[in-house]
Amino acid sequence: KNHQIQEDHPHLVLTTSKSSSRINQARITSFTIIKLSVTQIL
Repeated sequence: KNHQIQEDHPHLVLTTSKSSSRINQARITSFTIIKLSVTQIL
């Protein structure tokens, strides 16, 4: 089923992976900020 989607809409799959990597990047960034804040408080 997943392969069918990739064949029918390759651009859609590309967009999905791009946005998910962007979300991961934001998650890592916010996690780093929280870590830094905690370190400063301590």
